[in-house]
Amino acid sequence: MPSGLTIDELRLRRLQFIYRLYELTEGNEYAYVNMFDLGKELGLDKDLSSSITQYLRGESLLAYKAIGGIIGITHRGVVEVEEALSNPARPTEHFPAFNVIYVGHMVNSQIQQAMGPGAAQTINMSGDRLEEIRRVLQEIQQSMRSLDLKQGEMQDLEASIETLSAQLKSTRPKQSIVAECLQSIRKILEGAAGNVVGQVLLGRILAIMATG
Repeated sequence: MPSGLTIDELRLRRLQFIYRLYELTEGNEYAYVNMFDLGKELGLDKDLSSSITQYLRGESLLAYKAIGGIIGITHRGVVEVEEALSNPARPTEHFPAFNVIYVGHMVNSQIQQAMGPGAAQTINMSGDRLEEIRRVLQEIQQSMRSLDLKQGEMQDLEASIETLSAQLKSTRPKQSIVAECLQSIRKILEGAAGNVVGQVLLGRILAIMATG
């Protein structure tokens, strides 16, 4: 698996890549970008950018336009991205549904979907869950430019990420602060509901907030 990513993480990277390509080219099959520049924008190294490009090209979702990593989206790629945008609850041939609660491999978990003023959110603070939070936090940081957030929302997201990162570095992270940060990030991502990448990341956050 490239760069030690899990299958779910790799699928997210592929989704981010083709979706950003669609945005940069505005769905124009004759437009082109440099795949390494695109990958760098998403926080991907050259090897992972090449691997993702190779996969998406093999599935005929993008095509090489010139030497030096110049690529463009194909008609099939445009159709699949627009299909995902039009029907976010329905998976496409290569990508999962984007607005469903994504619970990965967790079994018998419960998710508190409504958070009232007096509601308490319990976060599993085991080592595995903290590592999962770190992974998702990294994905959010790498995807921030793709979320199309307003300036205030971006600032709030950055503040929540900074606070959460500080807790994750502590030997004794405070559950209440971790839960509050995740709740804040969840609300911000809900505001980006029309963004495919935002929907996927929202699902990841909801999964983490499940009571283990």
